[in-house]
Amino acid sequence: TCVCVVAAAAAGAQRPLVVLLDRADDLAAPLRHRETYQALVDDVLQHAKNAATFKGDDGADRTVDLRVDEDDFYAKHATRSFPDVIDASGEALTELRTREAALRARGDGAAAADGLAATVGELPRLLERKKKLEVHTAVLGAVMREVMKREVPRYAEAEDDCRDAAELLGAAAPGTVDDKLRLLGVALLSRGVDAAAAAALAAAAAPGEGQDAARLSRGVAALEALAKRRAGSTETTPAPESGGQEEVGFASVLATAQAGAKTVAATAVAGAARLLSKGAAVRAPIVLANLFEARPGTEHDRWLELDAKVGPSFYANAGAAAPKLAAADVPLDAVVFSVGAGSYLEHHALQRAFADGPRTVCYGATDLADPSAFLDELISLGESAP
Repeated sequence: TCVCVVAAAAAGAQRPLVVLLDRADDLAAPLRHRETYQALVDDVLQHAKNAATFKGDDGADRTVDLRVDEDDFYAKHATRSFPDVIDASGEALTELRTREAALRARGDGAAAADGLAATVGELPRLLERKKKLEVHTAVLGAVMREVMKREVPRYAEAEDDCRDAAELLGAAAPGTVDDKLRLLGVALLSRGVDAAAAAALAAAAAPGEGQDAARLSRGVAALEALAKRRAGSTETTPAPESGGQEEVGFASVLATAQAGAKTVAATAVAGAARLLSKGAAVRAPIVLANLFEARPGTEHDRWLELDAKVGPSFYANAGAAAPKLAAADVPLDAVVFSVGAGSYLEHHALQRAFADGPRTVCYGATDLADPSAFLDELISLGESAP
């Protein structure tokens, strides 16, 4: 169900690799709790069309625009881990305030005229940057409040190893009904839990005080039905072979953030340590590395591979062997497209995996649903299961 295509290109240009991922192959990825800044904004705040809405310090609703193409700080830090972004925001704001004070001081004393001329051009730009950073400070605070209230790090860790899954599904557990259903969905749909363990986890799911018991019951039943249908399928997709590539996702980078934290937010960041304690099972970067490197025994051998330079008549011959690319023709760049719901987790994992070059990776999807919206799709799908 997954395809890699070596696309056509203009004469002299390097041809990119186009990888089509079937979302049905990895239903768990969009459900997972995340740790990058942009992904958490999409997860715990109201987020649509680049606008995030949250409660401000005064309790009133506040809506801000967050665009990577218009905001230098967001462009640089959207894919970074949340604790790292908190530190970066504090440091950048301190630097800007220091620079602002220095600019304003130019207008004092004997050199007032020269100082004023220099300040007129630079100060407005500095104040605009400061304004955007203060927006990020407010967003980071709102995200942190939700992360700690729902104990998102615990859910992220349980999705990796399932050790605390039963406890987090119980009535006394923190988090929302959707947090519990997402955890259950990851456990049931990752093909790593046997039938007895899956039944035990489903039985452990219980709503907390004031939570929507009907949604939880409906979700559990639908996820169980979907998992059973997938388990009964004759087609299985082998787990990606890492080939030495480190998994990308919830990496252990918090120590750096904690060591450099010098603000009040450091205490809250320390509480999020577990969020980054293990590597999440992000399939896309491992698969792409296998395809780039043509590693034997991996997706490179199993997946359908098409070459745009070869005419359709070639593939019409069922017995024809797939053409092999010359070493000089191996793509350096890739377009990864998920047929179905996309995931910030996959997008950011791909960006981080290949950030040091020389390869460039572009990610796309049929749509980019937030975790709760994708959960709704899965519930509907499970309820339609025969």
